[in-house]
Amino acid sequence: MAVAGLMPRGRGISAAMLWGTAVVVVFVLSQWGHDWAVSYPKAWIMPFEEWIGGLFNWLKDDATFGLFTFQELTRAISWVISQPYALVRGLLSGGIGPLPAISWVGLTGAIALLGLWAGGRGLAMLVTALMTFIAVFGQWDSAMTTLASILIAVPIGVMGGLMLGLASFRWRWVERPLAPVLDLMQTVPVF
Repeated sequence: MAVAGLMPRGRGISAAMLWGTAVVVVFVLSQWGHDWAVSYPKAWIMPFEEWIGGLFNWLKDDATFGLFTFQELTRAISWVISQPYALVRGLLSGGIGPLPAISWVGLTGAIALLGLWAGGRGLAMLVTALMTFIAVFGQWDSAMTTLASILIAVPIGVMGGLMLGLASFRWRWVERPLAPVLDLMQTVPVF
């Protein structure tokens, strides 16, 4: 095997020889008291945790946009999002004022009809069985809280993504900073 394609086959150093040499060098360095060859030195670790913590502390405590602080901005956004969330969660789980929540039978029936329309009788039966399973095992309120979160978060995410996608297609100055962020997000398992 040629080293990184620089030498033709049959000539030069093979990959096995390079790896063997590297192992021998690390072993010799570790035996002569060079601890950095065995374990990564703590002094070489970049203090990203402190930097990121400092950034967020600054945003929380000191960042201001003139008329309002960063914390006031995020609290306002949170309030705007929490209003429709509270309405949907109330409809699905706890009720809204004097109005009771939609019953599990009614919601299961409505979702079964949606399944029948979207995928036929098999999907309607599957949805009915799964919704009944959630109710039988006492997880209805938790599931409805999750469903309320999804019903609010998905449209916000879709609209935000669509707007960013259209803006980055239309204007190069939007795409330039967005592309590396999206490339980085692809490598993070959560995203």
